[in-house]
Amino acid sequence: MKHLAEKTLSLCKTAAGLFLLAGIFVLPGSAQEEEPLVDKRGYRRVSVGFRAGGNAMDHFSISDRTFDRLAGPPALFVASEGASNTGRIFYGGMVQVNPNNKWAVEIDFLTRKADYGLDITVDTQSTEDDPAEFVERTIDVVNFRYLDVPILVKRYFGNPDKARAYFSGGIALRNIMSDEGQRTTILPEDLIPNDDNVIDATGRTESISPNFANSNPIGGVFAIGIEGTDDFGVRVSLEARATRWMQNAVDLGFVRSNATQLEIMVGITF
Repeated sequence: MKHLAEKTLSLCKTAAGLFLLAGIFVLPGSAQEEEPLVDKRGYRRVSVGFRAGGNAMDHFSISDRTFDRLAGPPALFVASEGASNTGRIFYGGMVQVNPNNKWAVEIDFLTRKADYGLDITVDTQSTEDDPAEFVERTIDVVNFRYLDVPILVKRYFGNPDKARAYFSGGIALRNIMSDEGQRTTILPEDLIPNDDNVIDATGRTESISPNFANSNPIGGVFAIGIEGTDDFGVRVSLEARATRWMQNAVDLGFVRSNATQLEIMVGITF
């Protein structure tokens, strides 16, 4: 728990620093070029809100393959099957600084789940003299929870009193807040039939924590959207966002986190 708190605090400090830099280098220049934000229909210099959406892609690529591993004798035949069970829904809060009617800086705090299962079976390779024999089977089920922190500069087009389009770009920081998994190992002695000639191959189960390729990857973000404001100053947006991660968070041979992330999201800002 202490380690998780330290990681989350470090991520928030990094995001705050980048957010401050964006305000120093981007916002003052923009404010000089544009007229100040009018206090109309509830617009505010600093606004907060909520974002939620769905993933268009799985977070993991899992290899389903077979191959011979000449580690014997005897030679071994390895077969794998896997599936990504990415949580399609993500949600979180956001804060936005609006220096004028056309420019803004937004920072989001989005949490999401991503799970995978991997089943690997090892047999001896069959030959003319010896049939294949079962060696081992391992079944992994691993659950992750991410915190994504996109930091974006936004450019609006059109009249702020009407629905208007925008695009945004920036960086995204990711922190793996938690991971938990179980591995079930089945050996030949687990396949011995009982007195009723039934095989109950329960094996043994243990907790595992996978090794990360990078527990704090950074990505580039681009988004387009449309936003409208009601008479009370509540803004509602619909956005398509693409993220390209520069590092893989997970790279375990059979399992690798995808570099590209596509999302559709809605936002409510006050």
